[in-house]
Amino acid sequence: MDILMIGGGLAGLAAALDLAGRGHQVAVVERKHYPFHKVCGEYVSNEVLPYLRRLGADPAALAPAAINTFLLSSPGGRCLTAPLDLGGFGVSRFALDDFLYRLAQARGVTFYLKNTVTDVAYDPATDQHRVALADGRELTARVVLGTYGKRANLDRQLQRTFSPSARPTSA
Repeated sequence: MDILMIGGGLAGLAAALDLAGRGHQVAVVERKHYPFHKVCGEYVSNEVLPYLRRLGADPAALAPAAINTFLLSSPGGRCLTAPLDLGGFGVSRFALDDFLYRLAQARGVTFYLKNTVTDVAYDPATDQHRVALADGRELTARVVLGTYGKRANLDRQLQRTFSPSARPTSA
């Protein structure tokens, strides 16, 4: 394959759609199975709409809520509001991720679900990366993109120095 994405969240799915649309053979390794719930990212700025539309992934199909005002409320009921100049839309990550996943599947992206990457090694003799999966399979790809969240197990396994070893604690 040309390109392997490690992580199938918004970044991995959007990149997979973009690269597949440019004619690349793309695969995604994702530790979960779609659809899955995620408790973040349900506000998306309108500045990404042209990109999503270029990918053929217009979120209008999901009937998102238009969001034009930021509202912060205190436990006592006091509210602070501010306009959002660009505005945005609200959509369930459950629905958005599944929508992008189904589009990517329809465009030929291969998925390795309920799996994780345990090692990535570059082989200069073949100009390919060898990617070991937790289930024992080995994949090869010309390019490997890490599109997973911060503090992933893979970063610790590869002993990446930019990845903190512990999560910050709140005071």
